[in-house]
Amino acid sequence: MHHVHIWAVSTTENALTAHVTIAKGLTGDEVDRVRHDLKHMLESLNIVHATLETEYQHTDEDVGF
Repeated sequence: MHHVHIWAVSTTENALTAHVTIAKGLTGDEVDRVRHDLKHMLESLNIVHATLETEYQHTDEDVGF
């Protein structure tokens, strides 16, 4: 996870935006499950509004090294 921003929405609620790096090869359903599980975990930390942008993990071969 990177490019994380978190702020208070009110005195009792927080919000978060972040980029989440996921492994290559996951299906759309698996990516949705990862996003769902992360949002559930964040809710337990009193972060009730989360926007998670997923991106696939890059290897050295992907960037020409």
